[in-house]
Amino acid sequence: MTRVSQYQTWVHQRSSAGQSLVLPDGCRDVIVFHGGPDQCRVILTELDFTPRQVWHGSDVSMTGYRLRPGTTVPETALRAIKECSADAAQILEVEQSDGGSIDAVIAALSDTAETICSVVKNSGVSARTLQRQFRKLGLPAPEYWRLLGRARRSAQFLAQTPCLSQIAADCGYSDQAHMTREFKRWFGKALAQLRQDQDAMDALGQPALGNWTGEQISIR
Repeated sequence: MTRVSQYQTWVHQRSSAGQSLVLPDGCRDVIVFHGGPDQCRVILTELDFTPRQVWHGSDVSMTGYRLRPGTTVPETALRAIKECSADAAQILEVEQSDGGSIDAVIAALSDTAETICSVVKNSGVSARTLQRQFRKLGLPAPEYWRLLGRARRSAQFLAQTPCLSQIAADCGYSDQAHMTREFKRWFGKALAQLRQDQDAMDALGQPALGNWTGEQISIR
């Protein structure tokens, strides 16, 4: 059985202050900040439901560990990383628990061909039980993963398929207008605008919900 990658690493450096756009991706990131007034600061990001702008100070470098969709790490691991950030990768490997069946459910929910009903049927539990499992783990409801996963998977076709109505049909939207509303909800831009925004398209192509891979993340 192939082992699911626990996290993907990224590095980002800024010599001047500025803002970065963060799009919902279904993942939480452990971020280690180097430089600035705190010298070394460690945070665990929250899951995003809408786009947001993040302000960065000058002369700050960040090493990020993007956790696979639906997983998190305990506070003890964050403290250990702050004490010795060079060991962050090893600490995360030890501390992260195996997501097991939730991993499979989240992956299924992010498939554009699936519905809540089909996922519930294949998981062997009721919709109410599935809701309780997500709630117990502190995760958003199954519908969050289905809608965001569909939007992110659909975005992969923007650079390949010129016909937007065809993308909408292939990805399970009722029509192009429906897909446009969902893209504005999750990514803050209309389809044509998003297609022309290379930074946003690059962000949507990074390993996350809907396209989790073993590839290294590149953040400028």
